[in-house]
Amino acid sequence: MIITNLLTNMVVLSYWGRVLTNTPEFEQYAFNTMFTNVVFIAERLGLDQSLITITQVSFFTANATPKHFSGQLVFGDRYHFKYVDGNFSAFTDLAYQYGYYQKPFWSNIIARAIATQDCSPALEDELHELAQSRLRSLGLPVEELGFLKPHTVLTETNLFGEGKKFCEYSFKYSTSNATIWVTVISETRDIAVLLMDLHPKYAIKLHRPTNYLELFGLSSNTVFVVELPTEPDKPRRYMILREE
Repeated sequence: MIITNLLTNMVVLSYWGRVLTNTPEFEQYAFNTMFTNVVFIAERLGLDQSLITITQVSFFTANATPKHFSGQLVFGDRYHFKYVDGNFSAFTDLAYQYGYYQKPFWSNIIARAIATQDCSPALEDELHELAQSRLRSLGLPVEELGFLKPHTVLTETNLFGEGKKFCEYSFKYSTSNATIWVTVISETRDIAVLLMDLHPKYAIKLHRPTNYLELFGLSSNTVFVVELPTEPDKPRRYMILREE
């Protein structure tokens, strides 16, 4: 519905559909919600727990929408967590953003296994399962995501110029549901998740409190609208957003 006059219970959203005013109460809620979720995810991804503390937060932002919020948390200038519309949607280990580990930014799913022992089909299967088990620990439906047994490329490389020959498996997947890059070191069976970008259908949902609108000083009968383009000298026009 398009209107020209605003009622007292109507709030105009920004061009991007955001609530224009953030309150300290909202920012505290958004931070606590993201931080609690990060602790859960970091433990299951096997991240460095010494970085997952409040004192290690190097960047925080949150923007409210009528239904939920979007935001980002970065820990130690390294672990980047992204939230969109109340969902955990992406993770990047910024330490591997450049140089040799540029490959996580390929547009397909890569589960990467680096082995320092003899390459064999049994080792390949073991490392492939280790990579997938880490994803299952987050509750991700690996089979539904299209994580079938991939085409495997096996090469030998002198990693980081350390003078050691590594048996390197690159597991490539073709699916639009997610982009994930996992490294498995065979000697210790350590697993490092370097990149995770999930389709909204599979994103991990955050809790929305019943008093969400009250965090902005708004009542439960608040109606959100967006301003429409208007010709010069014409009355302003607004479109009421429908409840989903």
